[in-house]
Amino acid sequence: MDMATRLRVRALYVYPLKSAAGMRVAEATLDALGFVSDRRWMAVDADGGFLSQRRIPKMAIIQATPLPDDGLHLAAAGMPSLHVNKTAGQARERDVIVWHDQVRALDGGDDAAAWLTQVLNCDTRLVYCPPARARVVDRSFASGSEQVGFADGFPLLLLGHSSLDEINVQLRERGQQEIGAERFRPNIVVEGAAPFEEDTWRQIVIGDDSGTITIDIVKPCARCSIISVDPRTGIQGVEPMRTLATFRRRGDAVYVGQNTIPRHEGCLVTGAPVRVVRRG
Repeated sequence: MDMATRLRVRALYVYPLKSAAGMRVAEATLDALGFVSDRRWMAVDADGGFLSQRRIPKMAIIQATPLPDDGLHLAAAGMPSLHVNKTAGQARERDVIVWHDQVRALDGGDDAAAWLTQVLNCDTRLVYCPPARARVVDRSFASGSEQVGFADGFPLLLLGHSSLDEINVQLRERGQQEIGAERFRPNIVVEGAAPFEEDTWRQIVIGDDSGTITIDIVKPCARCSIISVDPRTGIQGVEPMRTLATFRRRGDAVYVGQNTIPRHEGCLVTGAPVRVVRRG
């Protein structure tokens, strides 16, 4: 079986609220910032700094679902659910910080702020990233025109399913529980490759004669403490980071998955064929 036929999209994920639980979807639409509805909303502290599971692991238990007109539905155990409209609070603007970038975001309103503050037990606001105010992708890895919403640095993250299988082999050998792909928060999971074969890819094409999407693989993903947060409980542990450090460490970081930049708008579907067009 050749590369063009054995590689396929196994799963697609969208993360409507940065660092909250993800959604597995059958198909995902691409716009200029990545998957539509992916990390367009974010929680910030009183100073406008972004909040994530690195600081508050409990964010993992928040279920965020996109609504029409870019709204958001929030749910968490023990809390009444909440519908948020992106124009709540008369679309008041707020300066927020994502790593080294400042964004003039839209505030999600006092009800959403109160809801998140109660769940996370800290002073929190919910904000939305209008497409016109998206951040520019790091020019070290892009041409300078590519954009991203509230994702850490790149529009999409890709993971090989066989890489996850190999990680679980290593975990079992150490007497640890297996984990799912959600630990690594991928947008695209590709099946059919050898473990960590995606490390060698530089460009892929997803789709068939009815339409294809070209995706550049631009940077290995250095993993942080989020991969050791149990997405079911929001409790921080030590695995799989401890095991990964034994065979996926390069210098000061552990790497799993690839940061990518799509080159077209369009639609990706589960089961679509994947073809590697450039390696490096």
